[in-house]
Amino acid sequence: MVTIDKRLNPDEMDILRQLIGRKIVSLRHNKFCPVHLHAATGVVGIETEQGMIYLYSETDSMNYFGSVEDEAVLTLSHERHAWLDYDECSNALATASPVHEAVKEINVVQDHQQLYENGEQTFDIWLTWGIIFDFGDYQYSLEKSQGFSGLIFIEKGKDLIHTFSGTDAFENPELWTDDCIAKCDREIVVINESSLL
Repeated sequence: MVTIDKRLNPDEMDILRQLIGRKIVSLRHNKFCPVHLHAATGVVGIETEQGMIYLYSETDSMNYFGSVEDEAVLTLSHERHAWLDYDECSNALATASPVHEAVKEINVVQDHQQLYENGEQTFDIWLTWGIIFDFGDYQYSLEKSQGFSGLIFIEKGKDLIHTFSGTDAFENPELWTDDCIAKCDREIVVINESSLL
């Protein structure tokens, strides 16, 4: 069985834990394009009073259900990647969506994708699908796009987990041969003051 774990690692989860109770000044991203409203390309900067945190969506080659493919993977870092300084990427963080609120809760959205062939499990894959920042009166969500795209969808509102793409697309039997059954479960990891005790 092929096992792949592309969830945020413990160090990345610690970065999120440290945001509880702290103020996010703004979310920095490129100007939204008309084709993909509310979609940033490749990176979103989470500007805090202590400095910048970068959420990257970059492709990673992996054995994704039987063929080597580039799959978008979310990573979180204090480090500014060098590609952001290239001329063609200079506007990647030029637009700011103001926040100026303290984070009350963070939901990390993780998908567990499993493939069974002739009744035997052949793939077990975990992916972080997105992050929801809760400020009490409203939320901001950052959701990775499907497949190999580096887009990150940014939404503002309430109950934003309901705006995320569903798991049913992965489970669609029309995508698989007759001897395959695909399952996808979604897990929400809640980070708040209670979880830090």
